[in-house]
Amino acid sequence: MNQLVLNFRTDSIPKIYGIKAPIPTNIPVYCGGPVSTDKITIVHSKDYKNSNTSEVNDISSVTFDDQIFIDIDKGKGPKNWKIMLGFCAWLPGQLEAEFKRKGSWLMADLDKLIWGKYKKKAKMWTRIVEKHSSEQATQFLESITK
Repeated sequence: MNQLVLNFRTDSIPKIYGIKAPIPTNIPVYCGGPVSTDKITIVHSKDYKNSNTSEVNDISSVTFDDQIFIDIDKGKGPKNWKIMLGFCAWLPGQLEAEFKRKGSWLMADLDKLIWGKYKKKAKMWTRIVEKHSSEQATQFLESITK
């Protein structure tokens, strides 16, 4: 999940992307990445799965089909979810090479803070950085006081 897609309303999703399932209105839509921007990607908690769901890690999955919207509408969908336009993908070794570039990435474990409902686009990132920098500072201080 990257930035909010500005000036994009969820009620335009069915027309643009050909989705016939009901889509909740007034839900933020995020820029998922430059790959397959012709598709809607739903990143969600692992409490939901259908035949087009792929597990990402121990707290999230992604689903690329209309059924998830039908299930959300019926109250059978995931507890937490976000709509993204497209997604990110890397060639083997490409992401690792980017991590090595000094100052280009801040790495932290995936955090449940991603499921928050944030009105300001930077709030999620601010909270994650604050939490992880505080944890790293505490670990460092504990390591030098032992």
